[in-house]
Amino acid sequence: MIISIDFDGTIVTNEFPKVGEPAPHAIEVIKELQERGHKIILLTMRDDDHCYDPKTGKCKECSLFSKSCLQEAMDYCNNNGIILWGVNKNPTQWKWSASRKVYADIYIDDQACGTPLTLTNSGKPVVDWLRIREIILKDQ
Repeated sequence: MIISIDFDGTIVTNEFPKVGEPAPHAIEVIKELQERGHKIILLTMRDDDHCYDPKTGKCKECSLFSKSCLQEAMDYCNNNGIILWGVNKNPTQWKWSASRKVYADIYIDDQACGTPLTLTNSGKPVVDWLRIREIILKDQ
């Protein structure tokens, strides 16, 4: 299965443009999904175009970053063992569609209707990854 996953409010708490605190159980569940053969697409509003200033080599949104907001999210995933099959695109979709909408079997996003949420210790809502695990893996 191809699973599209948002970043802010989903993998981490929403602290944009900074990378927030880890969402409880996000990394372990995503890694478990990968181990079961699912492909992960990072589908996020973060991008290089509006954040990255090629003149300074820094993020325009946050002077703390030496790279783009998108690169910060990608690095977070890579540093935590999440293997990204695609970033803001499905790498095989071009073969059968010119659509800008990213194809996936499942979309996990804190802003999506029906996505189970939980509160962190700081009171911020994030995706409830234990429920996501139950929903996706119930038949496997």
